[in-house]
Amino acid sequence: MIPPVRSIPPLDASGVGHGKRSGATAWTGEKRRKTVGAPSPSFGLGSSSSDSDDATEAMLVDDNYRSQVQEEELVFSAEDALDYEEMARCFEVLKSREPCFVSKLDGEGRRKLFEHLARLRYREFKLWKEDDCSLDDTTDTVPVSELPYEVWNWENPLPGGAKFGWTFDHMSFGLAELDDYQRIVLTCAYQDDYPYWDAYHHSIFSSYEADVEYVKYWDELFKKMKWAEEYIHLDRKEFAMYKSKGACQAMKIAASFCHLPASLATRGYNEYINVLEDEFQKGCDRLYVGLWKRVVKQNMNFNEALEDILRSGSLPYKWLHRVNSAIRGYDELLPQFLICKEHIEEYIVDDDDDDDTILKTITDALITKFERPKWYVDYAKKKFEVARRIRVLPGMGRAGDGGSKTAHQ
Repeated sequence: MIPPVRSIPPLDASGVGHGKRSGATAWTGEKRRKTVGAPSPSFGLGSSSSDSDDATEAMLVDDNYRSQVQEEELVFSAEDALDYEEMARCFEVLKSREPCFVSKLDGEGRRKLFEHLARLRYREFKLWKEDDCSLDDTTDTVPVSELPYEVWNWENPLPGGAKFGWTFDHMSFGLAELDDYQRIVLTCAYQDDYPYWDAYHHSIFSSYEADVEYVKYWDELFKKMKWAEEYIHLDRKEFAMYKSKGACQAMKIAASFCHLPASLATRGYNEYINVLEDEFQKGCDRLYVGLWKRVVKQNMNFNEALEDILRSGSLPYKWLHRVNSAIRGYDELLPQFLICKEHIEEYIVDDDDDDDTILKTITDALITKFERPKWYVDYAKKKFEVARRIRVLPGMGRAGDGGSKTAHQ
């Protein structure tokens, strides 16, 4: 039974998307969270004293576009629902931030852009080769004909065996409005790490500002929507209504930013649910132990083992829905169990090993066989690293300014 629905106070009409939370401050009776400052992500690329670090930290920590540092912020629950008007206003704001690209580059513009890409790669080539690339370097003035071979042969390893981990997406060569950051994509060396690689690689041309806000939005989903963890065990049909309610809450969170568009807000929420599902899958190690003992040692088939576990009354409540769905054939529990079973047979020699040994083996299997995928938040942080190295972040003075939106038109 669904608990009574409580309406969430709407954002002020003029405050949606501008960090004003006049509605939130008037809401009493809700659990609230004090914001004491947001830590900047660690990019792991040296000192934070550079202009790029300052620009990134300013975006991530000094949230002028958001609420004040010590403002009280609401934390959602499964009971909270947005009314229709509030939801429509949030979507209107988010959709208005979607980028629109209409101008096309002609042949000459494409040629200049290709040369500009080569110069940016030369900048990183110097970084690898000389371990130094000062802000007053001359990479933007070197004649194209004098650029080293490695800059053009993108598959050729850099000094020390390293390779370029980025390039410009070929689809971006036809769009005039994009800046350097928007054109950057990771190379296919990272393809297997990301479930939605093609989308990240070919269709997301988000700005640096939007990506920085996305990182903060991702963190806020985990802070403000913890209730979803309590319902993730439900089968897809039963979870659907909670997922829909959570999507509305996520859009409200996203609307409080300045640059985050609807497409990234929706992607972030869906990937947040994916993470919760993955974590729930990895918490099933003890269930797999019970299945293994019944299937291997008692010669039960998979469904018989599931039914026996249900009858035993030892199954945690959060697993009841999943096991019942698996019995009806609507769950992926069987293929996952078979992978764990194979892992056990590979590493367990003595059939008399105790449950703790088997549990550790299954836990290892869940870690090694079901590696944590990477999501857009990871992709964006990787782009931050690249953009900082080649100095195309906002506020980073560099010679030539070849990466502006108009330089290649």
